[in-house]
Amino acid sequence: MLRRTATTPTDDAPGGAREELSGDGWAAGSGGPDLAAFPVVGITRRRAAILLGVLLATWIVIVFARQVGEASAAASMVDAMSAANAVQHAAVADLEREVQRIQQGQFVLLQARSYGLGGPRETAFSLAPDAP
Repeated sequence: MLRRTATTPTDDAPGGAREELSGDGWAAGSGGPDLAAFPVVGITRRRAAILLGVLLATWIVIVFARQVGEASAAASMVDAMSAANAVQHAAVADLEREVQRIQQGQFVLLQARSYGLGGPRETAFSLAPDAP
């Protein structure tokens, strides 16, 4: 099997004649622009690595900001729940005091008398519904 050696491309035209360029990048006599006169603008490895780094850094910042936002929301929810818990503790304490007051004998006798269950010489009475 025969191998051919690769030929290196040259800027010369295939016929060996080279076209002269005018000052504006147009080949003389060709009628079209000579693209060799313009710089190549493309994505190099360095630009791709920088772009990838910027995208990665942006993604990390967004994820971190999201986590900070969620932590802040959780902390505010804990504060709200603590305040609600304190209100509930106060309500439970009030109800426990009321239960202790209701279970006393004096309160039971007072309620019995309001229903006419007192002694024979006692006068039945009732409290107004808006009485303290």
